[in-house]
Amino acid sequence: MNIEKKHAQMLYVTVGIKTDKNTGSGVVIYSGTGTTIILTAKHVINKAKKITVDLYPSETEHTAVVVSRSSKYDLALISIEGNVPYVAKVFKGDTLPVYRPVWKVGAGAGLIPHPSQGIVTIYKADTMFINTNITFGDSGGPVFVENKGKYELVGIISAVATLNRFSPIYHLGIAVNPHAISRFIYPQ
Repeated sequence: MNIEKKHAQMLYVTVGIKTDKNTGSGVVIYSGTGTTIILTAKHVINKAKKITVDLYPSETEHTAVVVSRSSKYDLALISIEGNVPYVAKVFKGDTLPVYRPVWKVGAGAGLIPHPSQGIVTIYKADTMFINTNITFGDSGGPVFVENKGKYELVGIISAVATLNRFSPIYHLGIAVNPHAISRFIYPQ
């Protein structure tokens, strides 16, 4: 796969999110009928009075509103007006096997979206652990897996693993797994 296709499937679908309380990342999961829907971590937008989304590669800024949120999964949907050309494909496969290579993309540290490769090390009921670098501001960002030559959304970064409150493990991230994402986006 050429680099432009990788960018379109992983980087350009990732957004930066700024609120009056936090910064974070998100991923475009729908765009049409004049509305774009972005999936992020709930704690990124929690109690925010104003939410701003930075789109890439256009580097345009848009005001967002909350559509839905879940404390159970630490997930939220926000929307912006207008359509965008890049939308992530959501994984619809079985459970990801442990040791499967994945890509984390985030707009952490106030930077443009940037990838980091790792593997799934632990897979639990609603979460998975991935051994990849996580920085503050990556929360809400997507985790992708390559499936039949295309990159598909399989997780949302939720936290940096920690030994205790003051000892983050920057090379181990916790992400909401694909089954929890599906239960949140498509409730029964």
